[in-house]
Formats: sequence, structure tokens, C-alpha cells
Amino acid sequence: MALDHDLAGIFFADDYVIWGTAKALDRAVGFPDMALECFPDFVNLTSPREPHSRARRFEASSAPLADLGTALDQMSKEIDLQNIGAITTASIGPFEDGKSGLVEGGRIIKGARREGWDQGIDLYGAVKSEFERRIGSVPTIRCLGDTEAHVLGEHYLFRRSNSALAQNKRNAKQMGRDTVAYLMLDEGVGGAVFQRGLFVRGEASLELGHMPVYHRDNRLKPAPCFSHKYSCLEGTIGLPNLRTSWGMDSDEIAKLEYEHDLVQSIAFYIGQAVFQLSVFYAPTVILLGGRVMDHPDLLEMVQVCYELIASNSFDEEERVSLFPNYAAQYDTDEYIKRSTMPDTGVLGCLCWSYNCLDPEGKVAQLSAKRK
Repeated sequence: MALDHDLAGIFFADDYVIWGTAKALDRAVGFPDMALECFPDFVNLTSPREPHSRARRFEASSAPLADLGTALDQMSKEIDLQNIGAITTASIGPFEDGKSGLVEGGRIIKGARREGWDQGIDLYGAVKSEFERRIGSVPTIRCLGDTEAHVLGEHYLFRRSNSALAQNKRNAKQMGRDTVAYLMLDEGVGGAVFQRGLFVRGEASLELGHMPVYHRDNRLKPAPCFSHKYSCLEGTIGLPNLRTSWGMDSDEIAKLEYEHDLVQSIAFYIGQAVFQLSVFYAPTVILLGGRVMDHPDLLEMVQVCYELIASNSFDEEERVSLFPNYAAQYDTDEYIKRSTMPDTGVLGCLCWSYNCLDPEGKVAQLSAKRK
């Protein structure tokens, strides 16, 4: 049956605030296999690196709560806020309760790396207050981390692009291969993993950007991030360190030749991260996003580095396979891809809003059990 309520999502990116609304086309199909009718159609599949011409976005300020009000102002001109059944936000984290998106709550800790967010923000409380002030009632509210929203949006697109093939082949194994890992490489570095309707996580969101890294030479030495004194992926290839160490921003790095020492080093560190995602989670696909990935040759270089690390052959010709029975991890063109940028984050918000409603359009109790 059709879902009468609107779904809403607001994604707080580094430079922009992006919002969207949607309806479910057929409520009889459960999460995560649903089909959404989005207003607007904000995912630009024909030119993934460019925003869709109808995307709802505006430049972010250093006052996130004011940006929240602006997003709801714009949203109210296109839909009736009274009809929103669930709204999900996505933003920088981490969250104080460590349970972003899974329960009510969304208080971001002090010390977040983005200006305006660094004093801590009760995002859930701010959304609740805005709706109480505007319409006198409150929809279901969930707050996700930005990478969690991205992996949800990517998972939605991945399943929809692969489900028809799987159904036609009636291949149960293929239909079960839907674990999507996402790695964001930008001002900060983070990631998330989503599998068959659930985040792969423990008591808190994953902090994949803080995985340790090692280096082979001195072209780009590992560096610590603001969170701790030990070298990690975020501290090394996050944009702040690239600016400090090399005096270059992402647009300048994107213009370098692929032989440049910096590009080679970035590829090597990302290759390490991809390898660790591979051995820890064995996902169906690993997607790489963020402005660090803007270099046109970087994806292919990462794929090569991953293969060399996985086969123990960086410094020797003979390769020793670590995954003799897992062919998927050697078809690197299909296994390691660019993300569908830039608006899958707000699509993920809409997916999670859908998950918060039952077939009658009421608030659903989220279960920790695998469906």
C-alpha cells in the first residue's frame, strides 16, 4: 500500500546543507528493498560527480542550527510539514550516546572538527524544537553520522541495481551479497558498513578513520589526527594534513600527474584502508568518496595498491594469495569503486526515515535482530 506520510532528510556536509523529501512507492515492500519516489530526484546518476540540477542545497554557514532552520523553511515551501512522518538528519559526529540513528537522541560531543559544531550540539533537540514551534507536533526524528547516511544511500542504489539480476538468476548466494562498505576521505576520514538492513557496528559508530597506517618511504609520513597522538589514516591523508604538509588543497592535488610522490603516497594509504576493510568485513563492494578522491587516476591506483598489499607483492614479483577462494576481491573494478556522489547522503537519510515507519505509517520499533 502507498505510504501517506512524507519522509524527510537533511544532510549537513562540509560546505553545503542538502535536503530532500520522498514517498514510498509501495509500502508492501519492506526496508531495505523499498522503492522511493524522491522530491527532488537529487541523485545524478548520469554524471555522478556533479549535483543534480534539481538538488535542494544551500551553502553551509558556521551556525548549524540556523542552517537547520533554513532547510525547514525551504522544505515548508514544497511540502506540508504536518505530513512528515519521519525525518533523519546526518552530520559530523561522534554522538555522546554512541548510538546515532538507532534510538532517540543526537547530541554531538564537544571537540568536533568542524567550526560551529565544536562546542557540542543537541541536534535531536534542535529538530524537535523547530517542529514544535512550527506545527505544534513532532515527527519521528533520527540523527545519523554522515558516513552512515552515505553508506545507506549507496546500499539502496547498489541493491536496486543488482536485485533484478539476482532475481532473474534465482541465485540465493548473489542475492545475499549486499554488504556495502563506504569510506569518506575529506576534511576528516570516516566510514561505515551496512549489511542486509543493519549497520555493522557495536556499541557505537565505527571510527574507521582512526585505523593505524604504516609507510614505505618518507614521501608522506603518517601523522596523528586531533583525536590522539598516534598516526592514523585521518591524520595522514585528511585534507588538513595535506594542506599543512604539502601546501595543497584537493583541487590542486587533483591536477597533479599520477607519478607525483603525493598522489602515489595517498593511493598507498587508501590501499591499506581498503585492504583492512576487506579482511575485517569481506564486503561485496567498497566505495570511496570525498574530495581526496577527486584525482582522476586515484581510483585505479588504489585498486593496484590493494592488489599488491593483498598478494604480498609490493617488493617481490611472486604473489601469494591471501584469498584463494574469494574471487570477488580480485575483480577490483567491481570491488573497489567511487561512490555515487555527491547526494547519496541525503538519500540515506530518507532510507532511514522509511525504516522508522511501519506499514501503517506509524513509528516502528527498530529491532537489533537480523531480519
